[in-house]
Amino acid sequence: MPGNSERLLIASIGTTNYHEQTYQLGALTCTTRFSPVAVARLLRLEGARAGILVTPEAHEKWFDTLGQELEAAGLRPEPIPIPKGATEDELWEVFAALVNFVPPRASVVLDVTFALRHLPFVYFASLSFLTALREVTLQGVHYAAAEMGRPGQAPPPRPAPDAAPAASHAPLLDLSALMWLGDWYQALRSAREARDFRPIARRLEEHAPHLFPNSDKLAATVALRSHDLARALAEGLPLEAGLAAARFLAPAGELLSMPSKPPTPAAYALEELVKAAQQLSIPLAKRDIVLDTQELRRELELVQGYLDGQEPSKALLLLREWLVSFALYRGGEARRWLVRNVREEAERRLGGRGKAGRDAEADPLHALWKDVSASRNAAAHLGFTTSKVQPQHQRAKAFLQRCQELLDNTGLVVASQGEPRVTCLLVTPLGLSPGVLFSAVRHVAPSHALVITSARARPLVVPALEAAEQAALPHTLIELADPHFGFREARERAQGDEAGELLAASGKVVVNLTGGTTALQYAAEAVAARAEALGSAVRRAALIDRRSPEQQRAEPYVLGEIAWLDADAGTG
Repeated sequence: MPGNSERLLIASIGTTNYHEQTYQLGALTCTTRFSPVAVARLLRLEGARAGILVTPEAHEKWFDTLGQELEAAGLRPEPIPIPKGATEDELWEVFAALVNFVPPRASVVLDVTFALRHLPFVYFASLSFLTALREVTLQGVHYAAAEMGRPGQAPPPRPAPDAAPAASHAPLLDLSALMWLGDWYQALRSAREARDFRPIARRLEEHAPHLFPNSDKLAATVALRSHDLARALAEGLPLEAGLAAARFLAPAGELLSMPSKPPTPAAYALEELVKAAQQLSIPLAKRDIVLDTQELRRELELVQGYLDGQEPSKALLLLREWLVSFALYRGGEARRWLVRNVREEAERRLGGRGKAGRDAEADPLHALWKDVSASRNAAAHLGFTTSKVQPQHQRAKAFLQRCQELLDNTGLVVASQGEPRVTCLLVTPLGLSPGVLFSAVRHVAPSHALVITSARARPLVVPALEAAEQAALPHTLIELADPHFGFREARERAQGDEAGELLAASGKVVVNLTGGTTALQYAAEAVAARAEALGSAVRRAALIDRRSPEQQRAEPYVLGEIAWLDADAGTG
């Protein structure tokens, strides 16, 4: 028992003519008329306070005699007056008597041997309530089963009426395991009503080694992984919850399949947690999680779970992120859906900000994004605003339905197989020497070109592509107003929507850092840095023409050399 808590023995006595019996607990025995005395001696409760529940008749007949024997066993007996519990009001009086007697954080041993047959239920339920109200620890529940006789033998025949009973053995049964039922009841109710699996995880940690005695190590692993799953769900982490569910399922299934004792609360609760984990499981590494309709539906089921558990704030947080993922999926950008910068680009488009979002208000997704974001912000800031914050549960429920309708409307979904729309993007500056673009296109063979140039050099783009026999090559132009000193403009254009949309849709990105002015080259490097931040595979190169400037101007379209600048890029 905890050293800082008061130890209590709580028992009853009635008006029966009690006769001497030999009470037995394991190899230990104690001969006495009173089971509370046997419990006190066999469990070595010296120094404890003994509360004896007695009706007025029982107090008059037996309390003094029982009290003397308890004192001899080293306990301090006190009567707890109660009625017989024949009516509902009397049951509440018994409950109140126990509540008044048991102090906070007490450690209690309960003996129910001498109670009227219905009163053990009252005692047990009352003390279970006190475990929550006052952090009481119910250390054990015991019943002396005289009717069972000596352990291993048949019970003695029932004596004739009015005959003095023969001396008998009364095995002292330990019913303490039944205390766990209350714990498991609370844990399962929390899982069912609040979608909170942490109480189940705690109970598994406490009880699984005892309930799966031949599988201590495996039970400990299951308990640990159930904690990981329950914590991820409680903290609103849908991907981590899916990964934790997959890690939990294998050992949990193995544990449930092993031979064990008769079914226990832990086994039933573990089965419930397995069912929940099966719906959540993502049997992949996080970097390999695929954004598809199955994943999107899995996350909406999690939103429903949070709403069922009366946690609209978590539901709104997840719905907002779900809309970002849905926008990426619909736009064919699912391959890098977990890259932070890619998600930020999608948020900008959803919000209708900048050039990329100029048509956003015509998109049915835009209105939903605005509504969800507003509710999510109100929840995230916990109502710290001058405006009144309305309860969000019904709004979140309506948002979930709209998201489900979006996902079900196949006409809105452009499924992505994870492939980029632009397999190879060439990024190159272009000054007044068109041979740079010509050589870059010939060496790289891109599927799209991003040319950073000026108004004066812009007319050179098409002739250079035609000379490279790539007249139909899709290309995007970023034109600097000041190609000589426009470094700030170069940085802003590299961070803008135009470059961002193209980079987010690109796989491999090859960046030529030569040609044009220093400001144009600076812009190309800024685009390379942004591509890396978005998760693209970036290779840097330099184009070299060993001819004199006069020869280059006279005959611009001569293939130059390419030098790969990245340490691991090889020779091309």
